[in-house]
Amino acid sequence: MTTQAPPKEAFTFQTRQDAKSMFADTESVSDDKRPVRLTAFTGEEVNHWWWGRCIFDRSGFRPSGSQLTIDYNHNPNQEIGYIDGWNEGGCALICTGYLLPYPNDPADIASKIIYRAKRGRQYQCSVTVDEYFKTEHLEEDASAEVNGMTVKGPIRIFREYSIMGVAICPYATDKGTEAKIFNNKRGVTPDETESETNMSDKPKEPAAPVETGNSAAKTDDRALFKTFCKLYGNERAAKYFADGLTEGQAKDAYFSDIQDELEEKDKKIAELPRG
Repeated sequence: MTTQAPPKEAFTFQTRQDAKSMFADTESVSDDKRPVRLTAFTGEEVNHWWWGRCIFDRSGFRPSGSQLTIDYNHNPNQEIGYIDGWNEGGCALICTGYLLPYPNDPADIASKIIYRAKRGRQYQCSVTVDEYFKTEHLEEDASAEVNGMTVKGPIRIFREYSIMGVAICPYATDKGTEAKIFNNKRGVTPDETESETNMSDKPKEPAAPVETGNSAAKTDDRALFKTFCKLYGNERAAKYFADGLTEGQAKDAYFSDIQDELEEKDKKIAELPRG
């Protein structure tokens, strides 16, 4: 095996299965903040484009601070809220916090998410891991205990890790996660919040990343990434590839991005002085 530093995009882990949103029709979108409950990951193994088969040990979770950022689709320019609580939800990492809508801005992403969730749109979650972490790599036929279950290699186990934030996104790679958006001001029941913890200790030692996974699969991934670069440019290609999109999903995402950009340009043109 060759040692290779992972690219920046390798530190995002998306969810794949549709996640139900809960949105009670009792208040308007114009509230100052909207409670959310995010199942950031399930504690089951996932197949990541860079790490291959991998799994997060729930006991190794550390937050990067007293608040974690919620953004849209891992775009640092689209910060939409914050997380201030995380529950001991068994194997899953369950976070609670708020979306911060700004309805006066037609381009505000948080307002769009709340509006669409109210009408049945199902969003998914993704975590962003800090670049300082500790992993255990199981070779083929080796086994280990993680989250109360036995996993067999080859697989990479994230034993200690710091999470910087959680993204709400349209596509993902883990199973069974969910993004619930509440319309009431309380949002989460006391039973769901009484076991929250705020662990501040953070791993100090960087891992020595090792290239893992099936070489044929990695070749296919590189070919897909090159296709994305050719069709959508390097910046969008990196984002779509990190999100684990298929060619069809990337095409849909591209059209959606272009539409949003055109709407933003139309808005700026309308604001230009006349006469």
